[in-house]
Amino acid sequence: MKFNYTRGLLNGFSLRDVYHGKHWSRLNTPDQVSSAVRVLEEFGWVRSEIIKTPGRNSVKVSIHPQLLNDKFKERGMNEKTK
Repeated sequence: MKFNYTRGLLNGFSLRDVYHGKHWSRLNTPDQVSSAVRVLEEFGWVRSEIIKTPGRNSVKVSIHPQLLNDKFKERGMNEKTK
């Protein structure tokens, strides 16, 4: 599971990481998580990609790089001001 306990899910997480890890409030089923990710995709926050595997396909979710950069820049600025 891709999870950082201090920041939440890491970039490149799977839908399964969300509903099995209970990382997003009230999203407890694959359908609920898929719907939420579709909304985030519509707004450009994330991009999902189907990964073909020998068994069931998996969905990998990537966070928009600009959002990641802004988050780290903001965090760095806050740490410097302390």
